[in-house]
Amino acid sequence: MSGNGIVSREVTDDQLLLEWGHLVTEWHNKVRQDQANGLGLSTYCLRIELLYSGCSGPHISHLGSAFCQRIRKLVSRGIPDALRAEVWQLLSGCPVDESGLMDAYRILITKPCKHDEVIRRDLARTFPAHSFFRDKIGQESLFLVSRAYALYDEEVGYCQGLTFFAAVLLLHMPVEQAFTLLVQVNNNYGVREFFLNDFDGLHMRLYQLDRIIQDQLPDVAKHFSDLGLETHMFASQWFLTLFTAKFPLNVVFHIVDLFLTEGLIFIFKVSLALLQLARRDLLGLDFEGVLKHLRVTMPKKYLAHDANQELLSIALSAKVSLENKHLV
Repeated sequence: MSGNGIVSREVTDDQLLLEWGHLVTEWHNKVRQDQANGLGLSTYCLRIELLYSGCSGPHISHLGSAFCQRIRKLVSRGIPDALRAEVWQLLSGCPVDESGLMDAYRILITKPCKHDEVIRRDLARTFPAHSFFRDKIGQESLFLVSRAYALYDEEVGYCQGLTFFAAVLLLHMPVEQAFTLLVQVNNNYGVREFFLNDFDGLHMRLYQLDRIIQDQLPDVAKHFSDLGLETHMFASQWFLTLFTAKFPLNVVFHIVDLFLTEGLIFIFKVSLALLQLARRDLLGLDFEGVLKHLRVTMPKKYLAHDANQELLSIALSAKVSLENKHLV
């Protein structure tokens, strides 16, 4: 997938849907076979190594290179909406039998939560224009997932950034499944570390992004330095929300597709692609102009389908590694 960086147009092709149907069936069979053979634990160390290198999603590399290539090829062409919930769960490693986390969710929502007032206050700021979240059912679903996670992982607690990602999940699946997938992503993709120890994990990733910008966009890095503009001023929200907060949902869904396939490194690739595409504009702006462009003007650009295609194609083709010594 990252070799050619090709992203398809809107997925309406019957043949593509048929290919996805065959692949998902095979995928479920592979998962069951691995579980029957006791391979889940034996691949754990490999998945963790891949996770922290940022090289791959932690739950596909053990399936074999040929099968992984089929997954990547189809994801780059697009996941049909009808299959997105199921494919996201497979990509993230949600178990075939999800009863453990679902049972935990049902227990957690009955418990008191000290974050309830803050969560309620933030609901109005999470996709306020979307009809699902203007409705009482949507708001209540988001409230329940957010408070259940805050109770489940007390070390992280409640963070608004997670609420945006949870909202995207709820647009595709029931509340119990959204909670399960939120737990899997936070634990298996390095997202949880963003929020711990005064955001030390986030600061490390932003330092890595800063070095990548210096290496690949030196004129942009120099301009930012001359303005006194630091990476965290614009990229913190990108990482904390996994690009789900400001960008149009049509591109958000595909970013999530590719993030779950490629791992955390894809967030770096999208960040770099955004700056590369905005380079000429950024170099002509002052401090306030750069921030306004990155936070307001630029996301609106990706309402256009062709702009989405260009962004994701460039991101897929980006040459980014997190294994270089100077990035750690």
